[in-house]
Amino acid sequence: ARRRDHDPPATVVVHRTASLPVMQRTEVDDLPCTCAARAAVDAAQWAGTDAQAAAVVAASVQQRLVGPEEVAAVLRGMPRARRRGFVQALVTDLACGATSLPEAEFLRICRNARFPEPKVQVSRRDARGRQRYLDAYFDGYSVHVEIDGGQHRDVAVWWADMQRQND
Repeated sequence: ARRRDHDPPATVVVHRTASLPVMQRTEVDDLPCTCAARAAVDAAQWAGTDAQAAAVVAASVQQRLVGPEEVAAVLRGMPRARRRGFVQALVTDLACGATSLPEAEFLRICRNARFPEPKVQVSRRDARGRQRYLDAYFDGYSVHVEIDGGQHRDVAVWWADMQRQND
């Protein structure tokens, strides 16, 4: 926190912290840096919007750079972190099995609407015997919800989705 960079590159924004526990420090190529979980929490705090904060945390977990439990542990040690509750709720959804930001958002919508909690990433075999995963399944209601992101607008992906869903 006491160090100052008086001439950072134009595209660099310098952030400082007075509190960085030893467990949240690491080195990469002999350069000191924060661990992945702390970096994800810091990026969420510094993001311009909640959507940007959610995207960076979800991407960190999706890419397996960090586990949801690691992010939760960092948050426990940062009671005044900006967006703490928001990030904690997202991490809870990711820990429950949501594998993408749209899936986590769907779980939040279900909770807010007081719908039953769906099971996520439910394994099933299709007509050809291949293992498939249902994004959200409401057990007892036989309702399956498939949550598609923007990449599913591509014609080839869209066609593959239709074939998979028919199977």
